[in-house]
Amino acid sequence: MKLIRKNNRLLMHLTSKGKEAGYVIIMDMMKGKNGFPAEKIEHPLIELLLPKLESYEHAEERRIFYVALTRAKQRVFILSIEENCSEFVNKLRGYGKKLIDETSIKASPDSLNVTDLSCPECKTGRLVKNKENTYSFCANIPLCDYRLYYCKKCGGSRKRVGEFQVCKDNQCNAKTPTCPKCSGDLKPTTGKYGKFWACYSWDCNGSKDWRIYEKDADVYKMEYEDSVLSGK
Repeated sequence: MKLIRKNNRLLMHLTSKGKEAGYVIIMDMMKGKNGFPAEKIEHPLIELLLPKLESYEHAEERRIFYVALTRAKQRVFILSIEENCSEFVNKLRGYGKKLIDETSIKASPDSLNVTDLSCPECKTGRLVKNKENTYSFCANIPLCDYRLYYCKKCGGSRKRVGEFQVCKDNQCNAKTPTCPKCSGDLKPTTGKYGKFWACYSWDCNGSKDWRIYEKDADVYKMEYEDSVLSGK
């Protein structure tokens, strides 16, 4: 479909009511504070002055979205970002391939690894797994630099216990020491003076003496053993 006309109209969802077009493009269908539907928290005083909310969540926004969705005679194109996709778009996917065509635009590599988990730091972005599935990062990067690392041994989720990140799987129980500076993960590393624990973060020089965890059987040291075997 080519937009060959120069007089294409740009309308708000509500102002498009009663109008029609061959093709309609709905833009910025993202989640978040300023998304659609907006996730802003109203002041309690304002909520008291407003009419009683309907029991159906985002009822008013759903009606407005339906208005925009039904303006096209031929086809509707919805523009969004997979890493921060509106819940309305996700609901539409439930109708299946008969109504929804997602093959028109090639997905980005990051979009294929988007999880349903919201970022605990900024509350608006979704967590995206990296290619190696070793950690997840916030979709709002660089505005939010939150990262969630997974167990180095089994790839499962972890919890903070003292100075370690410990795997939640009782059959694994692997421990990863944390950086004394940034609380990130420490990895086994070889330097000029031998083995030591270095921070994963490229902009942090936190480290610990290798001997601190050398005899702890639960501390995961496989990365060092792999690097020695490969000659790296």
